[in-house]
Amino acid sequence: MSDLSKKVIFAQNIGEIARHAISSESQSNGYQLPCRVARVITDESGNTIDGFVEIEFQVVGLSVPFPNIVVPVVGWRYLRFPIQVGDVGITITIDTDTQYISGIYDGIATINGSGNLGPTLAFLPIMNTRMENSDNPQAVVVVGPQGAIIRDDNSNSVVTISATGIRMQSGSAYIQINHNGSIDIEGTSVTVMGKNFLSHQHSGVQTGTSNTGGVS
Repeated sequence: MSDLSKKVIFAQNIGEIARHAISSESQSNGYQLPCRVARVITDESGNTIDGFVEIEFQVVGLSVPFPNIVVPVVGWRYLRFPIQVGDVGITITIDTDTQYISGIYDGIATINGSGNLGPTLAFLPIMNTRMENSDNPQAVVVVGPQGAIIRDDNSNSVVTISATGIRMQSGSAYIQINHNGSIDIEGTSVTVMGKNFLSHQHSGVQTGTSNTGGVS
């Protein structure tokens, strides 16, 4: 004869069993939580490794505090973020680890998860009310602690904006606008309104020691 008592107990507790199974499974998923940057990762020589930070979780009420972990920053190679210690954000998670796609290890990820505080997480910066207001809320504003750099992959042409000035360079030619008000121009030729500045001549004057005076 079948043992109906076990079947009855299971039937009475099937809801709790299901909730326990779901809870156990969710524990293996990566935690999506608020956090702040505790350290920007550098190599042995002290050079910043683009796109990797150590984060500190910003949550309370834990029986055991979560440890700091190193995660990649959400972004791509065409735009580098000057992430600073203290910057805030959240962790996001995928269904497997990020160590292969981010280049920490060679190979391809498996479909198996890697734990709730494992390498399934990445850092996503988030806006904060303590940030300074935008110069123009209707314009794209690019700002960095030491300015900004725009260049092609091979640095054939580079525009650099810093606290000391603006430099536009392509090959050996450049225009340097200095913060002190001076402007330097270097190139094989400079054309102004269709006329070559270096080879242009002033007509109607005689050669000698006099000059034509200043620009008016």
